[in-house]
Amino acid sequence: MQSPFTLSSEELQSKTIDFLRFPLIVGVILIHTSPDSLVVNGTYQDAVSVYPVYSTIYTLCSQILPRLAVPIFFIISGFLFFYHTPVFDKSAYWSKLKKRARTLLVPYLLWNALVILFYFFAEVYLSGLYGGKGKLVSQYWINDYIYAFYDTTLINTGGGGESNPINYPLWFLRDLIIVVCLSPLVYVLIKRLKFGLLIVLGGLWISDCTADTLGRSLTSFFFFSLGAYFSIFSLNLVEKMRKVGHYTALPYLCCALASLYCFGLPGARPLYNLSIVLGIPVVFAVTAHYISLGRWKMPALLTKATFFLYAFHALPLAALQRLLNKVLQPQNDLLLLAIYLLLPLLIIAVGLSLYQALQKVCPRLAAVLTGSR
Repeated sequence: MQSPFTLSSEELQSKTIDFLRFPLIVGVILIHTSPDSLVVNGTYQDAVSVYPVYSTIYTLCSQILPRLAVPIFFIISGFLFFYHTPVFDKSAYWSKLKKRARTLLVPYLLWNALVILFYFFAEVYLSGLYGGKGKLVSQYWINDYIYAFYDTTLINTGGGGESNPINYPLWFLRDLIIVVCLSPLVYVLIKRLKFGLLIVLGGLWISDCTADTLGRSLTSFFFFSLGAYFSIFSLNLVEKMRKVGHYTALPYLCCALASLYCFGLPGARPLYNLSIVLGIPVVFAVTAHYISLGRWKMPALLTKATFFLYAFHALPLAALQRLLNKVLQPQNDLLLLAIYLLLPLLIIAVGLSLYQALQKVCPRLAAVLTGSR
């Protein structure tokens, strides 16, 4: 058997990227495990403001630490898109677009369509769990259905909110599809401006000065470009991140704690964004270190089920959270924390079970829903 100490840099890079997929998805689920409005004795309560212990743990575990997940996913996506592509010409571009149509676009359309169908039936049979403030699916016009696949704020919802498709975690896929379509521009800019492009994009993103105009699109372009930079110039992503991570570990810890203290305060966003940039190399460095020692291994099922968990988790998570809050009516930090920790565990367990069952009963459908991953 090959010793873990003999892993080549390419092998370590591949194993590190594969390993990270599942814990990053757990991070995404934690981000979406947000405190819902509690109704206690007929009165609405904000769990974050009323229960300080719960608030601190929730903020750290859902708003600070796991916020590294989405940027790292964009970095990996940009890196793999240009990986082993010495010449990015028209032929290579169209070849990659065809592949991404299968791995990104088809699952994106199917999962949003499934959620539309689910909401339609839920409005009739599960209104207590899925009653929303926006327009009912049964009242949609043709343009509303189109908006549901891109940005539900364009539907007459009667409220603001973030620009997400109806299956809201899939905003990541939507933005990734857009930046993939614009990948020739990314390639040319990186080739000409080199690291200067990343400095400009990173500076804009950290400063948050373009949040109202570019929003999440800048997040996708910056981190996708960062990952692409390593592939375009044939650099080992994990090796370089490990070197940087040794220097950013302590600054990241300081910034993360400061972000926890300042979270939600006006003007704190740049500090929060800086902590994310500093933390990304640390994640790669720590993961690669323990993989190289042979201490960290990820079961194949968890890696393969990553996309299914990502696309599946939002609806049952919201329903289960509302149900538990309604039944238990938590009125102390301990019970709130118990619900908070139980929710992602249950959703992951259910998601893994469904994924395994789908693979056995209808493997072709499972492959289509997960982009043949």
